[in-house]
Amino acid sequence: MGASCRRSGAIPRIALLVLVLGGCGTGPPATPRVSVLGIDGFSPDVLMSLLARQRLPNFAKLAREGSIGTVGTADTGLPSFSPRIWASFATGFLPEKHGIIGYMRRDDGDRSLFSSDDRLVPALWEIAALHRKRVGVVNWPTTYPAEPIDGFVISERYLPSTEEAPDQRTREQVAKVSAERLVHPPELLASLAALGITAASTPPGTPARAEHDDREVLALTWKALAEHPVDLLFVYTRAMDSMQHLTWNTHEPLPGEPKPPTDTVEDLAERWDGILGDVLRHLTPDDHLIVLSDHGAERSMQRDRLPGKHESAAAAFGILVLWGPRVRNGSVTATTLDIAPTILELAGIPPSAEMPGRVLANVIAPGAAPLVRRQEPYVRAEHERVAPAAAGIVDESIRKHLRALGYAQ
Repeated sequence: MGASCRRSGAIPRIALLVLVLGGCGTGPPATPRVSVLGIDGFSPDVLMSLLARQRLPNFAKLAREGSIGTVGTADTGLPSFSPRIWASFATGFLPEKHGIIGYMRRDDGDRSLFSSDDRLVPALWEIAALHRKRVGVVNWPTTYPAEPIDGFVISERYLPSTEEAPDQRTREQVAKVSAERLVHPPELLASLAALGITAASTPPGTPARAEHDDREVLALTWKALAEHPVDLLFVYTRAMDSMQHLTWNTHEPLPGEPKPPTDTVEDLAERWDGILGDVLRHLTPDDHLIVLSDHGAERSMQRDRLPGKHESAAAAFGILVLWGPRVRNGSVTATTLDIAPTILELAGIPPSAEMPGRVLANVIAPGAAPLVRRQEPYVRAEHERVAPAAAGIVDESIRKHLRALGYAQ
């Protein structure tokens, strides 16, 4: 993948919120490579409105050449909590099966953050590794401690840990977390640190800052891919959700409120179209792209709360875009559970028979028979468990962010 990859002809593509990127290689891959790109909180209504006004040229390209629609996520429970939805996308099961039910444990006074060790079923990157696929995972929720797979994992706690450490004690805490599988393989830490990327502990206050934060996630991705090419890639960004919580009033003012001069929600969506253009330039004609979000947003009617929320069933719909050589042009409607089997199908990996979701066969072009489902369930491989640094600087940074968005006290 990269500038040396040449593209010719009009080739249909798939776009979803699953992003898998592969390298150019010396010949065609045995199966199309798959990239999964997650954009937390991207509202389908915002996307469709901007598409209708011809303000998102890169998303419009995906819509013309692939399939676009929505994924309903109310089946994971309401309100729509991101960790349990992204874990469902990544496993093919609902929270009662995969075990990630929110941001933090609440039993017996335990307020620690959920970790990857709490997941009860294997994620798609573990399943792919069983089939000798190289996998990359970047910033995906609940991936710390980073799991030892063939490829790389940059856990969701990497970015908070890179904040400027004000004293020696904090630097030692960050170093301690780094030693506890912040990323995999461990030597990737030095390469990523050379980028000089830092993350703010509080949500972004402007569309420009939000775009900056999400572009940094992609910068980490390109750096890791340069050293560890993969067949399947999962990338997650969260700035869209943060901005909607803080500035949804600029998109949907209440009666009597003055209309703001700028709709910051639409501003960031247009900026994200530019980010998507950069992503597309990293793809080759053999790649598939899935762009995916977990929910939309709605206006809070309580003036003492943040203006944006996603608590009702009406907001429990995310965007879904599929693009690639095996994707038909058209519309698509999916449930939470359909995402994982469809990703596996595009990656050439048989879903297990116990996965309750369906492969989105109506958007996959004919030419190859659907894979026969594997009768044996996939199970998690044994690996060393690591106790997360529950009271460390990284956990507190994440809690600070969650408090700012109303998720925690």
